[in-house]
Amino acid sequence: IMVKLLVNKTLFFFLFFLSSVNGFSQEYKGMVDVGYVFETNKHNQERAILSTTHGVNLTPAIFLGAGVQMDILTDKTLGQKRVALPLFLNFNWTFLPHKSFSPFVDLRGGYSVAGNTGHYVAWGIGVQYKVTKSNSLILSVGGEYQKYKYTFQGEKDWDLNNGPFARVGFVF
Repeated sequence: IMVKLLVNKTLFFFLFFLSSVNGFSQEYKGMVDVGYVFETNKHNQERAILSTTHGVNLTPAIFLGAGVQMDILTDKTLGQKRVALPLFLNFNWTFLPHKSFSPFVDLRGGYSVAGNTGHYVAWGIGVQYKVTKSNSLILSVGGEYQKYKYTFQGEKDWDLNNGPFARVGFVF
């Protein structure tokens, strides 16, 4: 319950901050992406990811937003599929925002509130290609950390799931 209250308060204050910032462009931006987190050892689980992020460009180069991601974890050993639903805050810095081809760095942090609950952090680098003035295609690679709670043979435990990812997406 405390974690849910903390997440709700954090999101409220973040959205309040975004709505009260003056002197910045505050241009709305949305993004949807799909990807895959790869298994790096027998301990971690592969997972397909689908996320959407919405927020504002504080400047042409700096984006702050919030989003939700759905992770479908595949445990090959147990033959199970599990779902995690992290809510996150997102910071993105685009190096050449006025060019049609531009590199960026991306940082996400939050907490999975459904399914496998636990802390979530993702960091990556990528490139965006503008297809129109306000729409872009993106490709990124990086790493993802997900701590989650699970039950195995009646025992509850925490585990880490780290791995490299690749994502493709669309900015609108």
